[in-house]
Amino acid sequence: MKGRPQIVLDIAGVLLSNMSLTCWKDMSEETNLSAESLKVHFAGIKRKLWTGMMREGEFWQSL
Repeated sequence: MKGRPQIVLDIAGVLLSNMSLTCWKDMSEETNLSAESLKVHFAGIKRKLWTGMMREGEFWQSL
């Protein structure tokens, strides 16, 4: 994709940090995981992604 403009959505830092409690609750019910464990999971994704320890493919798999 050389020479083509690309857009990067910062889901682990902007979109997810601004999610409402209702959204966390809905995701919790959908995944059968606690809201707190989901928050910890996303915090780990954010840290690994921002430090370069996670590749893009791993990011999408983690989501």
